[in-house]
This record gives sequence, C-alpha cells and structure tokens, in this order.
Amino acid sequence: MASVVIHYVHRGAPQDTKIISGKDIMETDASFFTTSESSVPYHRIFKIEYLGRVIFERGR
Repeated sequence: MASVVIHYVHRGAPQDTKIISGKDIMETDASFFTTSESSVPYHRIFKIEYLGRVIFERGR
C-alpha cells in the first residue's frame, strides 16, 4: 500500500485537503478507512494515485 497516495477532504486542514500514503491506512470497512488519526468516509476521497499515476479522480 506504500505505492498509493490518497487525497481527501479534511475540513480544517489547509485548503480542506489531506494527503496520506496508503501505508498509513490501518483498516478498511465497507464505508470508510481508518488511520491512526481518524476514520474517513470513502465519499470524501477525490483523488487516488498509484505509482505516481492518477487512477481515480473526481471534482470536488
């Protein structure tokens, strides 16, 4: 998962965006993923990169 980078909406962060490495994901569920800091619903993800290439992107 270290080859994955996830961009998601995180209110309060600069530009309401947080970017994490896939290696920071501790658990996945049907509706969200969990990091050491929080649980993030999938609908907040707006971009996923794999090996430096965008594999998912949607407007914010």
